[in-house]
Amino acid sequence: MSGYDAIRLETPTGTVVAYLAPSFEVVPQDQNDVFEGSRPDDSAIVTNNGLWTSELTVQGAFVHSDEARGPFQQALQDLHGQQIVTPDDQINRLREHTVYAPGQSYLHFYHRDNEYVAASDSSVDVGDGIYPVVTPVELRMPENGETSTLRTDFLIRLAIGTPRGAQEPTEPEV
Repeated sequence: MSGYDAIRLETPTGTVVAYLAPSFEVVPQDQNDVFEGSRPDDSAIVTNNGLWTSELTVQGAFVHSDEARGPFQQALQDLHGQQIVTPDDQINRLREHTVYAPGQSYLHFYHRDNEYVAASDSSVDVGDGIYPVVTPVELRMPENGETSTLRTDFLIRLAIGTPRGAQEPTEPEV
């Protein structure tokens, strides 16, 4: 993949939802839900429950197609089916495939060599950069009228994990 499509969101069927490069910051976060308790006259108690959650925060800017060059400009025009693609057009497409998508589903996220495409635990291969699929948790961007006509900043939070109801258990049997 080249610069503009190295970081993108797609539907499970391969439809590009949004190109999130070239301006971006991707921050992964893993958090363990441990039990912590203090004792008055002894060491604190910490129990590792092994209940991990993972999340990605993606920050960047949607740019006007006139500001994009070469293949990126053409990809934006093809994706939206029009010559002029504004940051608002890109925001609306993102909302259409997340907030207002019928039958809410998970998405695939591509970040350079890492692919968040595994819909089952058995498909996860961290050594090869294959992680569980993502589900949007939060979208932040300015409201219409508060955006630049050429560039609009965004923040997207994505939960990482395999969907429930998959063919195999997603939690270890006790």
